[in-house]
Formats: sequence, C-alpha cells, structure tokens
Amino acid sequence: MNNNANEKVWPKPFKDAYCDKFACQPERFESSVMKRCLYPLGGLFYSLFGWAIPGLFKGDLEVVNTLGMAQSSYEFRSELNKLYTYNRMNRNSLKQRLLLRVSTRELRKLLSEVYPEHMNSRWEQGG
Repeated sequence: MNNNANEKVWPKPFKDAYCDKFACQPERFESSVMKRCLYPLGGLFYSLFGWAIPGLFKGDLEVVNTLGMAQSSYEFRSELNKLYTYNRMNRNSLKQRLLLRVSTRELRKLLSEVYPEHMNSRWEQGG
C-alpha cells in the first residue's frame, strides 16, 4: 500500500496493534474484527453459517485482511473508501439489503479504539 506523504506511519500495522490491544491471537484477527464490525443480522449469520457458506463473507474477510496490513490512517481510509463505494454500487443485492456485511462506521470506530492518537479528521472519527 502507498502512503500519502503527509501521513505519519503507525508504529505497527493495524493487525498487530489490534491484536495487542484486544489480546487477540493473530490467526483470529479476521474473525474477531468480523464479529465486532458486522451488522447484527450479519453477525448472527456469520456465527451460525459462515463456515457452511464460506463465499458469503469472502469479500468482507478480504477487506478486513487488507485493513490489517494498513500502516497509516491514509491506507486505512483508502480501503474503507473502496468498501463504501462497493457497498453503494451493490446496494440492491440481497446481501446488502439484509446488511450481511461489515459496517464501515464500525470499522472507523475500531480504528479510533486501536489508534486514537492518530485520529485527526472528522471523517476518521465517524463525523
């Protein structure tokens, strides 16, 4: 991922900082973030059927994995913007209508919990 020249690089990638903060084993990172950031119905489906219908949350898991590699607010924002655009373009799909996806708002909140000292704009704070 490319960094914006004006952005400070975080001391460690988001995944490492998240795992440190929440005492999460690195191999459980994606699952842990999914449970925190899925809409309620999506969380229920993920817990009950995620193993049975692996493709249902494939895109969400890929986004979470990519966010885990982010090393700055710029990189994190860039991935969230891609997710937001994808969700807007596909809002008529059944998955979107039932909110069986991760919430960009919850992902922003999670960023503010993991790296509060790097929150420097209204967008990052969910405003």
